[in-house]
Amino acid sequence: MVRSFLDEVEMQMKRRRKLLPGLKGTLVTGRLFAPVLKRCIAGFNARFGSALAVCPAENRFLGRDVTVAGLLSGQDISGSPRRQRFRPVRHNPQ
Repeated sequence: MVRSFLDEVEMQMKRRRKLLPGLKGTLVTGRLFAPVLKRCIAGFNARFGSALAVCPAENRFLGRDVTVAGLLSGQDISGSPRRQRFRPVRHNPQ
């Protein structure tokens, strides 16, 4: 799944040409995928001028050994240490 995601990101970044300076927000994911997503988003931000952040969330509902994003609960996301810095993802074209 990760390889497929990385291939898709690479393909989409090659296709897109327009800057996205109005694209801002926080992407929440599980701890397992967070390092991969952070690298992708850093490249995306650098190329398109966006301001996206990645926040790994710990799964407290099912247990800390569960590290995949698909099993996070709303409680896990809202209980994240960076919750006060969450911003919904928005795109305001200029």
